[in-house]
Amino acid sequence: MIIDFILVALAFYFSIPLIAGYFAKSYGRSFWVWFTISTFLPIITHFILFFLVYSDERILAKNRLTKREKKESNKLIRELVSETKISPPEKEKQREKESDYKSLKEGLITRLPSSFFVKHKQ
Repeated sequence: MIIDFILVALAFYFSIPLIAGYFAKSYGRSFWVWFTISTFLPIITHFILFFLVYSDERILAKNRLTKREKKESNKLIRELVSETKISPPEKEKQREKESDYKSLKEGLITRLPSSFFVKHKQ
């Protein structure tokens, strides 16, 4: 009888950290960290999580563009792209040249002896 009561009490007690951990995980936070914190501070952790999620959502809402701002930014991007006189094949050639330069530069750096990078006393 007492063992049953203890098991039910433990199940209820650990359901609170499980809920907090699941809530934290669903909003991109660590399950085990919030489960552990909620084990020792069961009710307070929920309020902390609610506040953190609320503040994150509020910040994200500020960073989202409105429909008008999206239309204006897309219009500006189209104008900028149409103003550039480089055709897509020329852009590809330019990117290939840049990537060839980067790979050549990386190859030279890896082939140089380490003493090359040490400043010599004169």
